[in-house]
Amino acid sequence: MPNVRRRRNFISSRASHHIPILGPLRGIAAFAVCLFHFSHGNAGFLSSVDPVAAIGSFGWLGVEAFFVISGFVIPYSLHLRSYKLRDSGRFFIRRLKRLEPPFFACIVLVILLHQLSMQVPGFRGGPLDLSWPKLLAHVAYLNAILDYGWLNPVFWTLAIEFQYYIFVAIAFPLLAHTNTYIRYSSALLIASLGFAGLGNSALLPHWLPLFAIGMVAFQFYVGLLPNFPFLLFLTLIISLSHSIVGLQQTVVGSITAGAIVLTRDRELPRFFIPLSFLGTISYSLYLLHVPIGGRIINLADRLPESLAYRYPAIVAALAVSIIAAYVFWRFVERPSQRWSKGSAGSTPHGSDEPSHAPEPAVEPVSRG
Repeated sequence: MPNVRRRRNFISSRASHHIPILGPLRGIAAFAVCLFHFSHGNAGFLSSVDPVAAIGSFGWLGVEAFFVISGFVIPYSLHLRSYKLRDSGRFFIRRLKRLEPPFFACIVLVILLHQLSMQVPGFRGGPLDLSWPKLLAHVAYLNAILDYGWLNPVFWTLAIEFQYYIFVAIAFPLLAHTNTYIRYSSALLIASLGFAGLGNSALLPHWLPLFAIGMVAFQFYVGLLPNFPFLLFLTLIISLSHSIVGLQQTVVGSITAGAIVLTRDRELPRFFIPLSFLGTISYSLYLLHVPIGGRIINLADRLPESLAYRYPAIVAALAVSIIAAYVFWRFVERPSQRWSKGSAGSTPHGSDEPSHAPEPAVEPVSRG
């Protein structure tokens, strides 16, 4: 009996291929980005010296955590499937089944909410640009490349992730290559491609050093990279990331990879469960927190400039966004997960769950 009780007090890692720390990491990243948007999305909503604003000002760094998680998770999933280049078609089908239904549902929701908001007295926004070229650009995630705006500003990271899926489907054989020198140096080579990004954050190359931090963590995690080469190449990739992406982004990315590696085969205490819950719904929360929670902040922005209104508005925006995200996950995202898992070649436990990053939506905050 004592052993049974003990097992119930932990988030178990015994389920095949399940990595418990990924849920809490996603949950922390999602919550941080929500707090950033709600505290900084409207200029002047909180004073620059306000403690909540000060804490929230770092929330945009959740983006970098998501990219590192994706750099780890997708190769890990491909490794479990013994992926070969000939499997790329099935890989993309699984990805599209997993991501597109919630994405398209969110587009419809954004349009409907905007049309309803326009009927509210005192509405301050303008009409949406619903031209067919712009809508069609969303389907292929080409808005930034074609210089179209996004219907939801957080969609830019879906475009980065889509580019990453194409890239990793081609590059993964290098990460798991039988030749030691190719396998060891692959993540460093991928990180070096960041110099080709020329600071353009709308394209994948700029972010490749962060994805590469996750990739080298994956290699170490599954035994493709021994201790010393792992530390050596991780140090080199971190140095490249610092030069290309930025110091703060690299620190957060390194902490994320460290958490994955250091908690390997460890069970997590029960107090991680709320963060795991947020991690489970993080994609839905990512999609909905701006169009839903942001409207609560917009309404509160019309009230007197008092913390008696502003703080409760942030709490309400977080609460409503989480509730909406759970409903969306329950009725839209989870069915798409099941659809994806039913694809040929899928593995149990959804090891390739997406790790999408909400965008820092205000201009004063640099993305590196």
